[in-house]
Amino acid sequence: MTDTANAPERDDELLPCPFCGGEADFSLGKTGDGKDWHYIECVECEALGPRVHYASHNIAIKDALAQAWNRRAPLPAPPTPKGGA
Repeated sequence: MTDTANAPERDDELLPCPFCGGEADFSLGKTGDGKDWHYIECVECEALGPRVHYASHNIAIKDALAQAWNRRAPLPAPPTPKGGA
């Protein structure tokens, strides 16, 4: 299940890093044979998100990466104290 309480307004808007809370950004790298690969990286802790290899510069790819980065598991409910307190 996906937590939609903090969902961004635009498809390509990124939520903060799930590990450190830092800002995330789209990045572009090159493979050994010179082809592009797109990914999302936290600018603070350098956590890497989803990657797409050999992709052309395409808005749909950016949207798909953002949706994957923004997907969050719901937080578990806090434990109930014993004794009904």
